[in-house]
Amino acid sequence: MADETCADQMPVPLSGDIKQMTIPWLFQGIRARSGTGTAVFEYIQDQTAEKVVKKVYFKHGDITFAASNRQEDWLGRYLVRAGKLTEQQCAASEELVARTGKKQGAILVELGFLTPQALVNGLKLHVKQIILSLFPVRMGTYRFDEGPLPVADIIPLQMSTGNVILEGVTSL
Repeated sequence: MADETCADQMPVPLSGDIKQMTIPWLFQGIRARSGTGTAVFEYIQDQTAEKVVKKVYFKHGDITFAASNRQEDWLGRYLVRAGKLTEQQCAASEELVARTGKKQGAILVELGFLTPQALVNGLKLHVKQIILSLFPVRMGTYRFDEGPLPVADIIPLQMSTGNVILEGVTSL
């Protein structure tokens, strides 16, 4: 009941221009309403003029996963930057993803490049990196699509939305 009252006092638009919304406010609004669905952010990358689409998945107000269409944001590329994979391991796994259609994380474990626990740890940091990269974005659009999550496309990782908001705000 208190969450509904808070949401009623401070209604958060569930779609619009990013410049009219702060990411923490949107995330807090989704958290307050215990929303389940996908927040979709679309914008043009300044340096490359590439169209970027990032998605943050929520279940009952908590962040559960995030994804990006940018190759630099893909799991393998992130793990190379984090020192968890070599370039060769990343390339081999990406080639198998293209050939088999399997998820890169599953392939990394199958090939013995990561243990299952290292994959989970890497995924959590990777998802957080995608989310935190949204905080400085000021141009583009967003929308929150309420509804069931695409379970075939995500690996559910329960994350505290409040903690992610706090980390994102302090990183700015």
